[in-house]
Amino acid sequence: MVDPTATDRPRPYDHVRLRPGNSLGADPATPYLVVDVLDTEPPTIELWHLADHPNHQDWAGATALTDIALVVRVATGDTRTWAPCPIHHPETSMTETPEPRRVTRADLSATHGIPESTLARWYSKRDTNGHPLAERNGKTLEWDATEWAEWHRSQHRQDPNLVNVSEFAKILGHKDHTWVSKAATIPPPGFPEPVEWDDPVNRRRPKWRRSEAQAFADNRVERTAPAGAGRRAGSRAGTRYANDERLTAAIKSLTDHPDDRPTRHIERLHQLLPGSSPSAWTQILKAARDQMAEAQAAPHQQP
Repeated sequence: MVDPTATDRPRPYDHVRLRPGNSLGADPATPYLVVDVLDTEPPTIELWHLADHPNHQDWAGATALTDIALVVRVATGDTRTWAPCPIHHPETSMTETPEPRRVTRADLSATHGIPESTLARWYSKRDTNGHPLAERNGKTLEWDATEWAEWHRSQHRQDPNLVNVSEFAKILGHKDHTWVSKAATIPPPGFPEPVEWDDPVNRRRPKWRRSEAQAFADNRVERTAPAGAGRRAGSRAGTRYANDERLTAAIKSLTDHPDDRPTRHIERLHQLLPGSSPSAWTQILKAARDQMAEAQAAPHQQP
């Protein structure tokens, strides 16, 4: 059997699930929090209940590494899920290859918290998403637990250079992703094409390059005014950033703090409406000053 490296073993703050027939007699579907790993042979894993468990303040128990069926580790920008290998025992030959642990769809659902209907849909699209093939045990489909966990992790790894609809909406300063979701289907002028889809068959859950999303946010033009809407006397038709909430915020910042330097205005506006670059705010502040100057000049214009 293969002795796992230190990075393959559970460590404090990991979430784990135990094998059926474990030494604690615990339900394999119940997740636990690792609080300590004792340097024994084999290593002893101390567990606590999770915060949503009725007895979450209580120590759950201590068990061996061989009882651990699945480990989930959440890190910045990534979630890793894997089935740890059994550790080496002196009486076991180093050339012996461990049998892969087989899991059913019900096991996967209980371990990962994914509905069986979703798991079935993923498997039905295995030709396009690379889902591991199953082996049939009677009428039941079974998968290699480690192979499936690695596939699932690779499918849900976040590329820091890509953004989904929610992240795109934040870049634009929107409160939700409704507008971006519609724009992905019926794109307005200049709206970037998605570079990939989490569900390419049905073209759902698009993703864009972060740089293209930011460029669109920085260079978006004004929305079309409602039919019949007028404009302030003396203002230019088609003024850039018209009806843009960023322009309104910039005018207010310039009005309330007329003596502030541009960098202070940009800092304040970015905190108020995050998502636009400093160069974009510089352009918006210029448009705001132009509009304020036109408004001041309008009363003095001859009829």
